Amino acid sequence: MNDWRLAAIVPVLILIGCGGSDTPKPDYARREAVRTSEIKALGQKHDADFDWRKPFDDPARFLTYTYELQKSLVRADGRPVILIGRVDDIIVLENGQYEIRGHDWLTTGPEVYFSLKCAAAQLTSVLSRAPEVLGEYAFVARIERLSRPMLQASAEAPASDDLQVIVEPSRMIVAIGQCLDVVHLQE
Repeated sequence: MNDWRLAAIVPVLILIGCGGSDTPKPDYARREAVRTSEIKALGQKHDADFDWRKPFDDPARFLTYTYELQKSLVRADGRPVILIGRVDDIIVLENGQYEIRGHDWLTTGPEVYFSLKCAAAQLTSVLSRAPEVLGEYAFVARIERLSRPMLQASAEAPASDDLQVIVEPSRMIVAIGQCLDVVHLQE
């Protein structure tokens, strides 16, 4: 190929490869600031504690006992907490009540699943949307008790056709309580 053809093709390929560079990139810092302000406003509205999770966000922390989460979530002062997570399921109960099941993400420690009883009016931000795989919500909840299953089972299919069921100590905590408010967090 002639040098002049190569010199003409390379810039064109670069421009094509960079196509879409005029498209604005998502402003992650702005989104995070909006998310944080939504959570703070919700916490102020209900005098809810979001800082309950700080001791569990330490990456050096390897193990969390249930009693530590009980002290943080089942509050002697009756103060609600804010859980951040996704909705796994919604179940209709009686008298216009729903049970919402979901889970919160902690940096380390056990997986915190929750089961909250909510009035229909509190769930408008959830019920008015189609189910989302990655939808994130802030839940204001008064947690009444925690439960930790002793064991959990999982299945693995190694290279052979034999399915292996593995039973091991559970890393799951279930927080049970009342929902006071729910807000869909902006993406």
